[in-house]
Amino acid sequence: THNILLERIDLKLNLEIETTSTFQKVWKFPTYVGFKMGGCKATGTISWLEDGEEKSLDLSGVGTIWTTRLL
Repeated sequence: THNILLERIDLKLNLEIETTSTFQKVWKFPTYVGFKMGGCKATGTISWLEDGEEKSLDLSGVGTIWTTRLL
């Protein structure tokens, strides 16, 4: 066996994230504070080197987003 974390694997991640069905709320007192939450779809690929050969996997999934901001 070997530890892949100790090897150079040239890990690459290509990810596209699209938000879906989001909700946004902004409060104006005492300062502008807001948040946005909802779902997201993610697609892309992850690739790495293994024994000099590039391996690649397609990624596809759903998730949840939550962002907070101060204006």
